[in-house]
Amino acid sequence: MKRRLVLAGLLPAPAWASDAFGRGSWSALHSGLSGRPAIVHFWSLTCAPCMAELPLWPDLARRLPDVVVILVNTDPPEQAAAIARAAQRAGLEPLRQYAFAD
Repeated sequence: MKRRLVLAGLLPAPAWASDAFGRGSWSALHSGLSGRPAIVHFWSLTCAPCMAELPLWPDLARRLPDVVVILVNTDPPEQAAAIARAAQRAGLEPLRQYAFAD
């Protein structure tokens, strides 16, 4: 199945995400960093290494306050409830989170 990304902002982001991630989002994210270093982590519920690492990101963000940590979930919107539970269990609330818009 081919995934199609849409312009961020055309579709609302799930409640657990900061914003929808779609075509043009990468450029917007990059330009919004103002030269600050950043880590962008794409993750999915079906990625075992991603799920194991997920709870480590908030601690890393606290230890590296000058680095922007951005998490992008790649699961389909229909899995929003499961994604929200995983994000909450991992303590991701303080981090910038995005979800594929489509």
